Amino acid sequence: MLTPQEEILEQLSQLKDEVIKTRHVVIKNDHVLKNLGADIKGVTIKQSQQERKTLFNSATAYLIFVILIFIGLYLTFQAKLDKQLNEHEMIKKQITGYQKEIEQLTSELGRWQQIERDLLEFQRLVKEGQKEEAVVKFVHLQNVKFAGLLQELINQFNVEVAQESFNYAVKLYEQGNFKKALEIFDKTLSYHAKPSYIGSLYYYQGMSLLKLDDYEKATEILKKAQDYSNERGIRIDIEFHLAKAHDLKGDKQIAKTLYQRFYFRYRQNEKHKAALAKQRFEALDK
Repeated sequence: MLTPQEEILEQLSQLKDEVIKTRHVVIKNDHVLKNLGADIKGVTIKQSQQERKTLFNSATAYLIFVILIFIGLYLTFQAKLDKQLNEHEMIKKQITGYQKEIEQLTSELGRWQQIERDLLEFQRLVKEGQKEEAVVKFVHLQNVKFAGLLQELINQFNVEVAQESFNYAVKLYEQGNFKKALEIFDKTLSYHAKPSYIGSLYYYQGMSLLKLDDYEKATEILKKAQDYSNERGIRIDIEFHLAKAHDLKGDKQIAKTLYQRFYFRYRQNEKHKAALAKQRFEALDK
């Protein structure tokens, strides 16, 4: 049997062992708790990092989304802007075209207003019988589309005005106004280039030039007069004065030949002129 003291020591020894075991368990549990805390901390840190990464990725994705939306809006805006600019340019070109058309129409209107004034003036001249002035006025109307309607009337006027001018020029010639007559003869041809009396016209032209001492031109025109049919008296006068024009010009050999031809052709019927022709070619023969 154990004494009470020994029992107490035994119990104390057992209690000590239990305390030591408990301490070991506590230490062990402490280590486990520390490890668990470290694991939890690691998981927390990892989760936090994952959350930050997720948040960063979300932010990046959102930013990319926003950028894409902005780019889309910019491209849409730019497309609309380009469309507006193109439409503006087209409108500008249309306005320029309209302005040109307005200018052309204004110019055309002014031209037709002038044509209207010319027509009224032409009508007045026709009614008053001023044929020469009407012919001059028609020069401003001959390029108008409907000018053909007036052309027949103008052609008739040209013939009549030319005849009147010729008659007036002959009268001036007979009055000795050779310079003025020559101007009117030239004007006559501007109205009617080939009248039926053109041979006579060239004769009077040549004679006017001869009277004005333009022998070079006189010989040229009198030769042209010979190419047309003329009255006998005029034809004879042309031959005689053509010889005289060459004589005065200094073409002595030609003048002599023409005088001789005239003398032998007309010595029976034109004795006075034939005598003058003979006298002259004999003088040239010396």
